[in-house]
Amino acid sequence: MRVLITGATGFIGSHLCRALVEAGHTIRALIRPTSSLALIDGLEVDLAVGDLMDPDSLYTAMRGVDVVMHCGAEVGGWVDRKSMVASHIVGTEHILQAAMHANVDRLLHTSSVAALGVPELTPAGHEPVLLDELHTWNYDPDDWPYGYAKHCAEQRVLEAVDSGLDAMILNPTAVIGPGDKNLVASAIVYHMGRGRRPPIPPGGINVIHVADVVAGYLAAMEHGRRGERYILGGQNLPFDVFLQAIARVVQVSPLRLRPPLWIFNRLAGIIDSLGPVLKLPVRGHILRMVGRHFYYDMSKAGRELGFYATKTYQDAIQSAHDWYRTHLDPITA
Repeated sequence: MRVLITGATGFIGSHLCRALVEAGHTIRALIRPTSSLALIDGLEVDLAVGDLMDPDSLYTAMRGVDVVMHCGAEVGGWVDRKSMVASHIVGTEHILQAAMHANVDRLLHTSSVAALGVPELTPAGHEPVLLDELHTWNYDPDDWPYGYAKHCAEQRVLEAVDSGLDAMILNPTAVIGPGDKNLVASAIVYHMGRGRRPPIPPGGINVIHVADVVAGYLAAMEHGRRGERYILGGQNLPFDVFLQAIARVVQVSPLRLRPPLWIFNRLAGIIDSLGPVLKLPVRGHILRMVGRHFYYDMSKAGRELGFYATKTYQDAIQSAHDWYRTHLDPITA
């Protein structure tokens, strides 16, 4: 099968390139003229130079393609929020238009569980509620522009489905593993591996190894249903368990500082003001969501795709740490 991968030089995209080449598929990688090819170096892929904001380049890249896996967009774009949001929304519109023009058989859109919105705070003594694919956006766009951009991009995909495109949406949780060069979900592993010791916030997170995410994409390519969303997740973990596991892997002493929730909320505004100047490894919007349990129900992917994560969060942490030890600084995107 002939597969075009956007974002092919990034974290998930590069792992997809490798897995699909090994499975015998013909891969075309969409790259920008300035893209580093370090993560796909040595792979037998056809390079197509283009840009999400240049529709003509996308039409050219999709000629003769059977499947499009759309993983490309700006990450870490908090300095230029307008550009980041446009890359997700307008860039996705351009991809969808090109896919319909090229009559591709199937499109897999990379979203995020961020597009589902946020869970309510869990009352003391109660179990956290698991979010599933039916949960809808419920947060202030200005307080989480990335999540809102992902939500809006999903709406564009669903509009294209209504117009006849065979497309589906994949919602990975916090993806950890080797190759996270832009320091997204794996950033905490990078920073703790360099001696930075965060406080332990209340709440929790779902963590998945990048290898399992790739397995989910391959299952969706074969079994996914048009117009459907699929959460690709691993294990739901309290932040305490997750951060202490990182501490063990990177060999720092156990974390002990546990500030109350109001401290994190109070710090959010300060971080928003000083973060870009001091290049802090956390954003104010993250602190505003502290205390919530970002836990997910992954049963739909199991039922419909036959997908179940097989690697542990410890595997994900270890593989990310091992990669960062040999890549002391993130490579250029």
